[in-house]
Amino acid sequence: MSMNDYAMDIAEDIISDTYKKVSEGEIDFDGAQRIYADDLTNEEITALGFLGIHDEIDFREVIENES
Repeated sequence: MSMNDYAMDIAEDIISDTYKKVSEGEIDFDGAQRIYADDLTNEEITALGFLGIHDEIDFREVIENES
């Protein structure tokens, strides 16, 4: 598995896990932004960058579009 594939897998897991939390009512979209800003590691943030997600606003938009 290439580093690019590895990063994409990490990013997709983060998005999936966050969307699940939103859809189950555990957090709202503001909570999704807080996850990006407060909870993710540098590696996870870098992985999201492979999908064009470069800040908490991009992250929120992706989660909103998953619904």
